[in-house]
Amino acid sequence: MIRIGVLGTSSIAERRMIPAIMKESSSFQYVGVAYSTKAEMGFSGPEDAFWPLLEKKKQKASRFQEHFCGQIWEGYQTMLSDPGLDAVYIALPPALHFRWAKMAIESGKHVLLEKPFTTSVRDTETLIHLAKKKKVAVIENYGFPLHAQMDLIRQWIAEGAIGELRQVRAAFCFPHRDSEDFRYCRELGGGALLDCGGYTLKAGTAILGSDVEVLAAFSQGLPGHEVDMMGNVMLRNKNGICAQLTYGMDHDYRCELEIWGNKGSISASRIFTAPDGFPAPVELKTASGIEKRTASDDQFQRIVQRFEQCINDETVRLQTMEEVLLQGQLTQCVRDC
Repeated sequence: MIRIGVLGTSSIAERRMIPAIMKESSSFQYVGVAYSTKAEMGFSGPEDAFWPLLEKKKQKASRFQEHFCGQIWEGYQTMLSDPGLDAVYIALPPALHFRWAKMAIESGKHVLLEKPFTTSVRDTETLIHLAKKKKVAVIENYGFPLHAQMDLIRQWIAEGAIGELRQVRAAFCFPHRDSEDFRYCRELGGGALLDCGGYTLKAGTAILGSDVEVLAAFSQGLPGHEVDMMGNVMLRNKNGICAQLTYGMDHDYRCELEIWGNKGSISASRIFTAPDGFPAPVELKTASGIEKRTASDDQFQRIVQRFEQCINDETVRLQTMEEVLLQGQLTQCVRDC
């Protein structure tokens, strides 16, 4: 068994990742969760403001323990220093990823890091170099490319169901969330590109392949916000096929992928967010008619399985690191446009 701890008490850890880790088919053993100390928080405010914050963290950790058993570590560093731990899932705001992933890798722990991997390509390169040196696995938590819905899409393309590939479109947009959400905070690594934009970039490379370039990109903020709130990107692969990507955090909801060929097209909704067991729809349209199918899967379990493969298989590990690096490089190119 691979003993894994969770660094941070985020909602996605509680709702999605720990249940996936604890499934009977998993080779992981959930050990417990850690919450941050005052020093790790970087808290510099008055004492009377700190104690309610600490109490809230303790309550969340206790809820994890109530639901999943396991132990509670007071302090991220305390957890990472535990020699009985093999791996960690880091579920913190993006700006904190580099610091704690670096410490985890230096401690010899395999790392499943919440998306985005880091907030800069330089930090991503540093972590990958260090992971190779320490011979540990690192992976970014994008599960949708592993979902059966994407398997069906790739199968249809490979079989020539839509003929030669001509165009890809992907969109991930959602309505405005609570104003306290980290996505709207620059200091915590917020912004549309690092959040929903990352999904569309990942979809682009999933279809076009790794040999892609950013032809054009545009991002925009909105009054009252300190981060980018929306954007558009065009990718092109070595064969000249383009992907048009749209993302935003103050929009009508969109979560869709379209792939056009010279003989047909494929469309899929809920491509990025299909929950466990949801019949995710895929539609194939050709001159012969329309074929509608659904695919059920658990993308969170699939990413946990890929993490296990990275730990046990060096070839998969190195391939996954290249995928993480490509995502970071494309994100940086979009920023630089």
